[in-house]
Amino acid sequence: MIHTPDLFMPSLPIFLAFLGAALAMNLTPGLDTMFVIGQTMEGGVRAGVRGALGIATGSACHTVLAAVGISALVAASPVLLSVLTYAGAAYLVWIGVAMVRRPSAATLPVETGSSDAFRRGVLTNLLNVKVILFYLTFLPQFLRPSDGPEWQQVVFYGMTFNVLGTTLLLAVALISNKLVGALGSSDKPAIVASRVCGTALIALAIGLALTR
Repeated sequence: MIHTPDLFMPSLPIFLAFLGAALAMNLTPGLDTMFVIGQTMEGGVRAGVRGALGIATGSACHTVLAAVGISALVAASPVLLSVLTYAGAAYLVWIGVAMVRRPSAATLPVETGSSDAFRRGVLTNLLNVKVILFYLTFLPQFLRPSDGPEWQQVVFYGMTFNVLGTTLLLAVALISNKLVGALGSSDKPAIVASRVCGTALIALAIGLALTR
């Protein structure tokens, strides 16, 4: 008799509850939203989209790390958490300062913003300790041993959350770009918006560092 490996089959009520909670959390503006808006203002819609896809890549990595148990090991080490926290905060400050000091669009080489946006998105997500803790505290609420292997549930719910978040961030990039276009040919509104988002990122970075 051939043994069929256990497969995860989501319970519809639990899945619907997860979708509601995930949608509510993704709709709440935060670091990712500020980052994508800032990248869009700095480098156009391509930069915003690439930044969103970078965040999605980092989130996918966090999902895999949570599924194999590495995130739990990191969370259990105060030293590792502190290193990641301060590294992530420093990187956010660096991005924020660059956005605050953004020059006129006329002096920016074409595609400068978009070429770095993906890498920035990946790093800001991977170095965000709150994302690690989020996966370790939010996802387990929806895991059920009777539904199948736990790692499959983590991957399924983590990727579902990621798809929802990425969809909304792509919409943020497109809407931000439309708003910039509606403001006319002057690059002053985009510069101001970029500086506001940069200041917000710096404030979020300081808040992140102070939580340790």
